[in-house]
Amino acid sequence: MVSAAPAVQLAITTQPVDFEGSIGDAVSFTVVASGSGLSYQWQYSKDDGATWGNSGLPGNKTATLTTEFTAARLVYKFRCLVSDSAGNSVASNAVRMVTAAPAVQLEITAQPVDFVGEIGDAVSFTVAATGSGLTYQWQYSKDDGLTWKASGLPGNKTATLTTEFTEARLVYAFRCLITDSAGNSVASDAVRMIVLEPEVESEYFLLTATLESDGLYFAEGVNAEGTVVWYQLADAAAKRDVDAINSLIDVSTSARDPEAPARVYPKYVYGGSYAYMDELTNRRAVCLATPV
Repeated sequence: MVSAAPAVQLAITTQPVDFEGSIGDAVSFTVVASGSGLSYQWQYSKDDGATWGNSGLPGNKTATLTTEFTAARLVYKFRCLVSDSAGNSVASNAVRMVTAAPAVQLEITAQPVDFVGEIGDAVSFTVAATGSGLTYQWQYSKDDGLTWKASGLPGNKTATLTTEFTEARLVYAFRCLITDSAGNSVASDAVRMIVLEPEVESEYFLLTATLESDGLYFAEGVNAEGTVVWYQLADAAAKRDVDAINSLIDVSTSARDPEAPARVYPKYVYGGSYAYMDELTNRRAVCLATPV
């Protein structure tokens, strides 16, 4: 007498999963189960699983249900009721259609900037970008950007490249090539290392100019900020030294004529009163007729 094979226990071995996509996409949900004489019935719910009805969609009595992604079905849940030949039943997990988040556009949000410093300084260039699944590749050029090669410097595959300021690298330009998961790429601005110029104490460049109204002498100077200033010279013969002259300067930033272009109107001292210098014409100082 041959004994019957033991019945295979009814069990779901692979649950269906949510479908993430967009309106109009082809959708499929699949369940895998073990057991004897299995039958399938897909069901749907429009009230978040409180009640279920049998689906009439394609594949509703198979292991795979197929349909189209529509806005109306965003509120639906689906599950599969699997039964065996002994009348046992088991329901799968409930799944739904989910609208995929829109892809984040690849865009550089912060460009790297030139590094200004001295030989031997630690240098870093940083780029910031938005996008999905971003990868970075820093590149260098030794021919002013005509050709580019992948850099092997520290951080060459990250958002920040680091290196040391060397004289040899003064001819290099650097940029970062950023690629997203869709294969789109964008290159950053090219940057380079620039030697910091030492600070040089500004010297006044003086030009004498006669004030035609009374014969006094004045000197034009440019200060460290690049502003034109005037020095009163006592007379043509004495031409007092610059330090003494400088002590007489009183700079005003109030424009006499509101319609005139904004500029600085320095004052000069004469006989205990003040007068504004208005403009320089052919390197001659012209003052207002009425002292202020």
